[in-house]
Amino acid sequence: MSIKAFLFFHFVRPLWSVPLSIISLIITVVKWVYKRDIFGKFKYNLGIWNSISSLDALTNVIKQKYSYRDEGFFDRDKLLPEFLTHWGDCDDVALHVKRKLKELGLKAFRVFMYGKGIAHCDCAFYYYDTLYFFNYGVLIPCIGEDLMTGVQMINPRYKHFCKCLW
Repeated sequence: MSIKAFLFFHFVRPLWSVPLSIISLIITVVKWVYKRDIFGKFKYNLGIWNSISSLDALTNVIKQKYSYRDEGFFDRDKLLPEFLTHWGDCDDVALHVKRKLKELGLKAFRVFMYGKGIAHCDCAFYYYDTLYFFNYGVLIPCIGEDLMTGVQMINPRYKHFCKCLW
């Protein structure tokens, strides 16, 4: 596990992530007031999200409904209302998939990984004693308990990772 990645993800990134998430949520709610179709999209997606009751249903929803949306340099964790309205990038999927998997009774956590010039966040979870990555709905098994095997299967250029506390 990389100490630099752990410190960045848990102590540096929240300096901008938390305030930007709150501001962005306020903007999303204002958009709901003025653009009813956006609020309708949120309500529709929330109904689907709340109906997910299995791992298969979760993978199908992410594969069929999700669309990647890059947040740029000041990446942040989107709160659920914003995620279901506008979707997001890898860390947003990892965060909300992790929460849904925990709702379903599975042990899940986020993993931040990086290599030279690239970074990614994903959700790892245990399913029948096998460790998997939930990479945008594609389940990638890890060999044994070794997270690095899964990290390398996602992209061999990732050389470092850390398990995220939240």
